[in-house]
Amino acid sequence: MAGLQRSFMFSAIDRLGNIAINLVTMATVARLLTPDEVGVFVVGAAVALVIQTLRDTGAAIYLIQEPNVTREGVQTTFTISCIIGLILAIALYLLAAPVAALYSEQRLRPILQIMSVGVLIACLANVPVALIRRDLEFGHIAVINLLGSLVNLVAVIILILSGFSYLSLPWATVASLSAMTITTICLRPLPWMYRFDLSEWRRVLEFSSYSSVAAILSNALTMLPQFIIGRMIGFDAVGIFSRAVIICQLPDRSVLSAFMPVVLPALAAEVRDGADLRPTYLRGLSLTSVIYLPVMLCIAFLAQPVVEALLGDQWARAAPLVRILCIASLCLFPVSLNFPILVAKGRIRDTVTMMLILLPLTALVIFVSAIYGLTAVALTAFITAPAQAGLSFWFVRRQIPFEWKEIASSIRDSIIVMLCAGLVPMMTVIAFGSRPDLIPAAIAAAGATAGWFLGAWATAHPLLSYLTASARMFLSRLTRRANSSGK
Repeated sequence: MAGLQRSFMFSAIDRLGNIAINLVTMATVARLLTPDEVGVFVVGAAVALVIQTLRDTGAAIYLIQEPNVTREGVQTTFTISCIIGLILAIALYLLAAPVAALYSEQRLRPILQIMSVGVLIACLANVPVALIRRDLEFGHIAVINLLGSLVNLVAVIILILSGFSYLSLPWATVASLSAMTITTICLRPLPWMYRFDLSEWRRVLEFSSYSSVAAILSNALTMLPQFIIGRMIGFDAVGIFSRAVIICQLPDRSVLSAFMPVVLPALAAEVRDGADLRPTYLRGLSLTSVIYLPVMLCIAFLAQPVVEALLGDQWARAAPLVRILCIASLCLFPVSLNFPILVAKGRIRDTVTMMLILLPLTALVIFVSAIYGLTAVALTAFITAPAQAGLSFWFVRRQIPFEWKEIASSIRDSIIVMLCAGLVPMMTVIAFGSRPDLIPAAIAAAGATAGWFLGAWATAHPLLSYLTASARMFLSRLTRRANSSGK
């Protein structure tokens, strides 16, 4: 348990540190570039992300969940990852011109060509990172990710001020990936890994092929609105919508994602030991919902001041979209936990099936709604989000039988905490309108924080015990280091 708590602590430091740096980066870029320039990069990065998902070939998940990882298996995974990475880098480079022609936007061409370099560089880090995660060495992961975010921030600022405009963003991405790759190789030096070996290719590809397809479909589902908006409405609209989505993803990226890198290895270990995952799953829903639900509700109430504080006045059109997306996405709290549950149970194929159902539905409703503008696209989340949550629950229930009343019981206290946290922001909006000044907005944020702690204390929510234990562990480590340095 102590080892798992230590992993959660390092993962939390990683994610919270990264979100702080990325918020500074986003705020800086929003004030130095226009929505149109950001939108062009978003579309290019979306194309690159969908393609480079194949680069991993499921290496990370395969090496994490495989009971007995052999040296040959590691070498085979690295070999396959590099071969596919080279092919994809070339493919992305060659696709640059056709994609630019499709969108009638030549600025996309250099963006995709630059991003192809990043695809190739990152291949070298896939396997070492997977092995670090398997061993729950999340202190190393924190170092890698934080350094990458810092390099990205510094590179973006320098390049924009040097006149690179929208090209600053892909070049900064390449610089960040280079720094992360070098750091990863230094932290996990495995010279024997670089030997060409395909002896276990069947075993690696049998699992990783489904994992890669699931990842591609998942990324395609996430990026689908940007693709359609860019083609039907324009790149300015892509920039506005993408920033609204990023703000709505803050609870997941800043807090919940701190737990997810640890959850998959931990669940995989429990499955290997033959443990019953139902209590773990229900406890996980309780812990994730008590963070996700209150933060999403509060962002919905304070959408306007949040957007203006993070992005500036020129992005004010994103605020109504943020409000819609946050409310519609309240039902998505189980999704981040359901994926590692299915992977740990060896049901990666179920995730592929789920994405194949969701993708055409999402494409249809977004394509039709895009005719009526950005607000209509945002409103489609009231269709797609419940569909995604319901399907993921259905697939998990086939592997972990549970009663719906157990789900209701596991999130009951979280709903109470959500209502307590949202009370002051709601009263602030009623009293001052949807655009409160700085002082009322600050009071609302402080009231939301106090309401969260009050609700968690009143319901004796289990997350408080986890936070208390982690704080004690952190203080204990600091005390031991201080004592040892004083001797």
